[in-house]
Amino acid sequence: DGHGHAPGHNNQDTTPVPMTRQATQRAPLTARAQPGLASPPASPAPAQQASPTPSFFPACFVQLPPNNRLGLSSYHFDDEGLAYVNYSAVPDDWCLDNGVQINKSEHTFKEFTNAKFDMASRTFEGRVDWQPTSWEGEAYLEYTMLFAPDFKSIEGGQVAYFSEAGVKLGESPFGEGGQSMVRLAGYSLE
Repeated sequence: DGHGHAPGHNNQDTTPVPMTRQATQRAPLTARAQPGLASPPASPAPAQQASPTPSFFPACFVQLPPNNRLGLSSYHFDDEGLAYVNYSAVPDDWCLDNGVQINKSEHTFKEFTNAKFDMASRTFEGRVDWQPTSWEGEAYLEYTMLFAPDFKSIEGGQVAYFSEAGVKLGESPFGEGGQSMVRLAGYSLE
């Protein structure tokens, strides 16, 4: 859509794991930061509730070729308390409505807020909030991602776009007929 929006239950406990910041935080994950760019957000202490399968973390999902680059609106799940969108490799003309370049600002690594991961249903929900500015009139985006049973792709869900007043402006689907996102093999935090 011009600025890179990426558009099954079992009988296990389906209580979502909240992905919220805790008071205790680890040092920022600066190993992936590039000169002149903001650093990825710091990881909070793990949530106290039942956690998703540890083998899922860390994970990064990228678009299919030819856009399968880390930092081209890639989705990162570093641990159960930290998920964000990486914009470090987007074109320089991707700017917020206030003129700020996304890839050269504090928005380079945009953390999901109100984030929840439900491992039993393989569903992640989270929000990217651009306020007090917006991006092409979109003040915030609400993501729902349904992961494939093997967690190697995002097979369903959508990104919904909202105005500052909370009016839904549209949505883009994930999976068949929408944005295809696949897990980046060999991704690690080192």
